[in-house]
Parts: sequence; structure tokens; C-alpha cells
Amino acid sequence: MSGFVLARWVCFLAGLAMLCSIPLQTARGANGWSGYGQLSPEQQRLLQSIYAEYSGQLYALKGEILAAQAELEARLAAPSVDGQQIEPVVERLNRLRNDFLATRVDMIVDMRRSGLPFFGLEAGPGRSGGLLGGPSGW
Repeated sequence: MSGFVLARWVCFLAGLAMLCSIPLQTARGANGWSGYGQLSPEQQRLLQSIYAEYSGQLYALKGEILAAQAELEARLAAPSVDGQQIEPVVERLNRLRNDFLATRVDMIVDMRRSGLPFFGLEAGPGRSGGLLGGPSGW
């Protein structure tokens, strides 16, 4: 089999795999929200609107959290560990995580006030599987 024919088969199989995964993604829900498919079109638009309002803030906080975690890991892995240098990083990381959680809760409160169902604190953007998914324990 020539390289060209092999490349075409690989592209075909990759495309087929992507097409087969669409039903799995749809069943899970858009943006990681379980139950998204059971919402009416009006509720879906409302959910997307509320998510759009908070997503920039959540992405920014997520980036700061990841940077603080990387700094903490680097300081902990250094040949010489200095608690006085680590403590401010830990404090900043805790503040960022608290801000992230408070922003998520504000978003969920807005959703509930708008008549949307509660999907769970671990569901949706910012949680594992969501657009901002990250390590568990956040």
C-alpha cells in the first residue's frame, strides 16, 4: 500500500471515529452540563447567556490558579525548601480557589433565579469534564 493510500485511510478512520463520538458528546450535554439536552431551547439560550457572563472571569481565575500551582510545585521541588517563600504562594492559591468557587456559586445562583435546574456544584464549566476542567478537589 502506498504512503498516499495509507494516509487517506488514516484520515478516513480518524473522521469516522470523530463522527461516532458525536452521540456520546451529545448525551453528555453541551459545555459539560449534564441534562443540557433536556432543557427547552429557551432554557438553553438562558444557560448559555449566563455562562457567557461568567466564563471570562472563570477562565482568568483558572489561569491564575494553574500558575500559582506551578509556582508552588516548583518551590516545593527546589533543592532547598524555604517555608517563608512558600507561605505567600499557598495564601495566594487559597484566595484564588476561594474566588473561583465564589464566582461559580454566583453563576449557579443566577441560573437558579432564572428558573434553571441545579446541575450540581461539580457539573459544568470549571469542573472536571467542563470547559475549564481541572484536578479534583477544587
